[in-house]
Amino acid sequence: MKGFVKFFITLLIAVAVGLLLVNDPGYVLLAYHQWSIETPLWFFLIVLVALYFLIRLTFAITHGICQMPHAFSEKIKARRDARLIKDADKGFIALAEGRWQYAEKCLVRSVKQAKTPLLNYLGAAQAAAQQGELAKRDSYLRLAHRARSGSDVAVGVTQGTLQLQAGQWEQALATLQHLKGLEPRHRFVLQKLKELYVELKDWSSLLELLPQLKQRNIIDESEYQTLKTKAFCARLHQTDSLEALTKNWKTINKAGRQHAAVLLAYAEQLVKFNADASAEKLIKDYFKQHFNEALLSVYVQLKFTDLKAPLKTAEGWLKHYGEQPRLLLALGQLACRNRLWGQAKSYYNAAIAIQPTRSSYEALAKLHQQLNEMSESQHCFAKALALA
Repeated sequence: MKGFVKFFITLLIAVAVGLLLVNDPGYVLLAYHQWSIETPLWFFLIVLVALYFLIRLTFAITHGICQMPHAFSEKIKARRDARLIKDADKGFIALAEGRWQYAEKCLVRSVKQAKTPLLNYLGAAQAAAQQGELAKRDSYLRLAHRARSGSDVAVGVTQGTLQLQAGQWEQALATLQHLKGLEPRHRFVLQKLKELYVELKDWSSLLELLPQLKQRNIIDESEYQTLKTKAFCARLHQTDSLEALTKNWKTINKAGRQHAAVLLAYAEQLVKFNADASAEKLIKDYFKQHFNEALLSVYVQLKFTDLKAPLKTAEGWLKHYGEQPRLLLALGQLACRNRLWGQAKSYYNAAIAIQPTRSSYEALAKLHQQLNEMSESQHCFAKALALA
């Protein structure tokens, strides 16, 4: 629209000038010393316009010639930048494909022209780590940290992950704990801390972390209970004295102390520290409401002051829980400890009748062997081997 207006105005001016020149063509006289030039006005105007456009053309050509070196260098730079950007793309593709050495080369070469050099350095660190070049990995991570302010979490998460992959547990722990200080609610950091505490068997730290993991829905209720039970059991097994064991047991909440696996760990440690009477009471209290084969196995091995009492207790469990194979086997073992051979045979045979197992046949075979009944003993051992 503007171009049309300019053209229209120019046309009006030209028409007006033309009409004036028709009525009065006029002339122009140029004199210099003895020289003089006389020319019609219209011709002089045409020469002026032509001279104006000639000067503009001269300036344009001169400017273009002066700008040629700069334009040429800019074109070369643009082509180089495009090639380096293409290198960065190749580097990330190679990283995804697992071509670590080529990925590292491309990412490092293109880092100066990259819009986000942080990503180039993080990718290069990953590629170096996969090649086992841990020193180069750490160097790239340092460069990544310098490449962009406020990148502590991004660099830290990558660093922690690569340290875990390399089995550098202590370094990974320091990195992840630092990240937790920066971002206490970061899901990835919390998840990796959980895995690391399990790997390092740092059960106390895991127990402190578990409520936060559950609150953030990083683990469900089932995993929460499983990990808590595992941590309780592991801490009990790590104790080196009866005093430490008792102190540790008191730190476990009521729900944890009622869990069969935790009770089993505690009972086993009580036996280890020769506190058989405490273990006996613990198991008997539990069996008032629940039956557990693992705890039963510990019970039959305890050191009793009166061997008749545990046999009587187990017979009471038989009435309460019915003829369960493992309970019948335990009764046979307790009967053997009381030298009640016939009663022991009856219990072993009853257990086998319900569910033939290797342990039942082996127990019966040893009993026959003790009674010098070699044929029956060999037969039972053969049955046990068949069930192996």
